[in-house]
Amino acid sequence: MSIYVALPLMFWCFLFTSTALAWRFGGKPERQGSILMLVAAIGSAVVATYFGTQFSQIEYGLILIDLLLFAAMVVLMIKTKRFWPIWANSFQLAAIVTHVASTVASNNVANAYALLQGFWAYPMLITMLLGTYGHHSVLKAAARDKVT
Repeated sequence: MSIYVALPLMFWCFLFTSTALAWRFGGKPERQGSILMLVAAIGSAVVATYFGTQFSQIEYGLILIDLLLFAAMVVLMIKTKRFWPIWANSFQLAAIVTHVASTVASNNVANAYALLQGFWAYPMLITMLLGTYGHHSVLKAAARDKVT
């Protein structure tokens, strides 16, 4: 199996597992965040498939999806008391900056641009998983306090 098949396969497995864990153990913010990230990933895949991505210039379809995800995550940050959306959106901002940086340094950045676009999804998902774990731990502790 080539790396061009293995990396996307690993990403989709991680994304669906993270989403399932957020829905099983997370609260409303974790569920909303997981859906936002899932929709953005599917949207990015659709844009890449139907419009093609060369990463030799700014990818307007992908930056639009990233900006929409950023805006939606800002709303989630405002509506919740959880900290993980702040961290996740910080990583999303880094993904947006990657788009901008690719326009500034236009010589031979296609591979780096493509790699960095996919990279920032992982820290976002990890922060959501940490938030899910934190929420689940608080619920377990509260349930334990009620029993004793």
